[in-house]
Amino acid sequence: MTTRPRTSWLLGALGGALLVLVGLPALRVSAAPTPPAGALEVTAASTGEIAVIDPGSMLRATELRAGGPAASGTTTIVNQTARTLRLTARVTPLADELDGRVRITIGAGDDALGSHVLGSRTPWPAQAAVLRPLERRVLRVTARPLDGDLAGRETQARLDLRTEVVR
Repeated sequence: MTTRPRTSWLLGALGGALLVLVGLPALRVSAAPTPPAGALEVTAASTGEIAVIDPGSMLRATELRAGGPAASGTTTIVNQTARTLRLTARVTPLADELDGRVRITIGAGDDALGSHVLGSRTPWPAQAAVLRPLERRVLRVTARPLDGDLAGRETQARLDLRTEVVR
């Protein structure tokens, strides 16, 4: 006689525990939605003096969010002349969607080629790298989102390369 109430109690407790385990995920509060991201694509092309080994897109940043992580891309360049060249570089957007919202940093091997806020009127930086004849370097472009609304903003940009002969 005592086994029947104990069995009923045990079945009731197990059933209640099962309901709690199954129902808990439905009660969970969902996380705040992730804000939409901005996107930037940087392309590189050869000049008369500098060959870009893999021309085209060198950086595709599709998840740029204010204060979020940076995105980087690289390409290899070669001084294809018989002269030593001084190289400067900048990234110029093809539209103003991300102007003032992304900081660009450019480097060539161990040389810093400058840092600027993305914008159509970006001046040429003072920093430069010196490339000996036929020298190869890896160029790195980093895009760091700044504070501000990046949601749904997208643009393409080009890596501008300028050279001067070193005398």
